[in-house]
Amino acid sequence: MEKIYDVIICGAGPGGSIAAICLKRKGLSVLLIDSKDFPRDKVCGDQITPLGVQLLKELKLVDSELLKSTNEIDKVLIKGPEKAQANFQFDFLKNQSKIYIIPRLILDNHLVKNAEKSGVERHTSHIYEMEYSEDHVSIKSRTGNSTFEFKSKIVIGADGSSSTIARLSKLVPGKDRGIAIRGYIKGINLKADTLEGYFDKKWSPGYAWFFPLSKDSGNIGLGMTLKHYKKSNYKLRQLLDVFIEQPFIKSRLTSDYKVENIGTWPLNIGPPKWNQLVEDRVILVGDAASLINPFTGGGIETAIISGKLAADVIADKIKTNNFTKASLSEYARKLKKILSKEQTLSLYASKFVGLSPWIVEKLVKIGEKSDLPFIFMKYVYKGIRIKRI
Repeated sequence: MEKIYDVIICGAGPGGSIAAICLKRKGLSVLLIDSKDFPRDKVCGDQITPLGVQLLKELKLVDSELLKSTNEIDKVLIKGPEKAQANFQFDFLKNQSKIYIIPRLILDNHLVKNAEKSGVERHTSHIYEMEYSEDHVSIKSRTGNSTFEFKSKIVIGADGSSSTIARLSKLVPGKDRGIAIRGYIKGINLKADTLEGYFDKKWSPGYAWFFPLSKDSGNIGLGMTLKHYKKSNYKLRQLLDVFIEQPFIKSRLTSDYKVENIGTWPLNIGPPKWNQLVEDRVILVGDAASLINPFTGGGIETAIISGKLAADVIADKIKTNNFTKASLSEYARKLKKILSKEQTLSLYASKFVGLSPWIVEKLVKIGEKSDLPFIFMKYVYKGIRIKRI
């Protein structure tokens, strides 16, 4: 008899792997499909918020091996488009994790290995078709000249901003798009405990960053809305070079500095259309569900949250064998309750600072003397307060 999995998960990033681990721990049969072999890199800012770290710890997915590859952050430097510059300290709650910087090459492989250890089956191939029948979904994929077909009761689309599952399901969870570029820089003077964010009219609305991995290396990049990028006179790589060539950056570089592993990626910016996250026998999580924070551009935390929640809802629906859109909408309702406030406030904040570089400069200048401009960060970073230093 042909095997029908309980769940097929398409995409082995944090959202997909977390969902796979949680489902397997609940005793379900799970197939995790990704188009890449692991370990593989993923273009990202690599920043995980305290809530995301806490969820990983609760799921017992943070061990000594992973911690060797992390860098903890508790400060932030923000520079306006002109001369204003503000320095802040994150005031973490008692027993709260700090912000982690973990390269996705390491994090994603760590989570995939844990999924496999828990008994999740894994397959490497490109998905190109999905068909529905009365009691299952058929996923068709290929690798080279070989084709495959797998069946399951329900499918999770965790396959990123250009989600094939969303397209095949005719789900359109979001309309706002962004674009970003990222590399790893070596040979620069950094404070290992400090995030750096830089605003400039050339990449407004958006920002450039250093997310340090050590005192002389880190994740470097910049991101902006796709709409404004299309209107700009620059390519992303040119903008990254412009950022590096600014005097206050160039003076911190060693003579043999280098930027490696440069890549670009699209962003599905939240908040999503909550009613577009599910269809009959389909749930979207993470970037596929347009859950990227519209102010920070971060998506690892929301991928973890949505992956775990999807697993909880699916485990419940397995008991009743009810995978209709109406039934699975419970996932969308619960996710909205968890994320809607943060996503909405972040959207308003991003639109406000995106009105004009002058506004950003003014806010940062006020931030040199007052905590007021950045009080909203406690909503962006769930429960964190921020104070000037």
